[in-house]
Amino acid sequence: MNAISTQLNISEIISNIKKEEILHISIPVDVYLREAEDLARWMVKDLEELAKIGITQAQLNDLQERISALREAQTSWVEDKKSMPAIQDKWNKIAKTSESLEQDLISSYRFAFRKHPELLDKINKIARKKKQVDLVMDMGKLAMLGESNSSLLETIGFDMNQLKQAQELSEESSDILAQLNNFKIDGKETKHYRDQAYTYLKFLMNQLKEGGKYVFRNHPDRLKGYKSEYVSKKNLHARRKATQTQK
Repeated sequence: MNAISTQLNISEIISNIKKEEILHISIPVDVYLREAEDLARWMVKDLEELAKIGITQAQLNDLQERISALREAQTSWVEDKKSMPAIQDKWNKIAKTSESLEQDLISSYRFAFRKHPELLDKINKIARKKKQVDLVMDMGKLAMLGESNSSLLETIGFDMNQLKQAQELSEESSDILAQLNNFKIDGKETKHYRDQAYTYLKFLMNQLKEGGKYVFRNHPDRLKGYKSEYVSKKNLHARRKATQTQK
């Protein structure tokens, strides 16, 4: 992961990071990106000293590329995450409408088909408790069953517009369900890639920070640029909390 490859582009390198190699994200990604950008700027003044331990401009350029890759990956993941509630809300609403219509249709069908055991058997199979996803198929089945036996429904004064509504709900819910399933797949993929990109950046960041801390171990004014402000504040907060607890 630390080598700069001329054969693979950065997205391919990131994608090749194995699941077991992915590092836990212990700091908000946006914060980490900001700290990475700060480090890149900080290192510019120190390159002459850092070169003594093998840190060069090439690694600084690599750092910038990894920052850009993570920023793009994070943006994609955030956009996917934002779209999920809207899609889920649409599905919840249409599922509720479908459940209500299904119950109404089944009640009407059972009465209209009461003298036809084979039709009642079909209704009973549809009426069995099931997952919401089955509503998509059930609406279509109920619409077709009603159309095929419209004369029996007409004898009980059934509103035939309900069959059209059932068919429309079947088509609409099918589209929304496809969007929901696509998100579950694509969303997992974008998050996985984001985590891979974070790992790829962190691997280099750790190397550069370790090098900087060593080179400037006796120069506090430069050393501070190789430490995480976020982690320092978090540790300080933890120490203060521990102290207050002991009192």
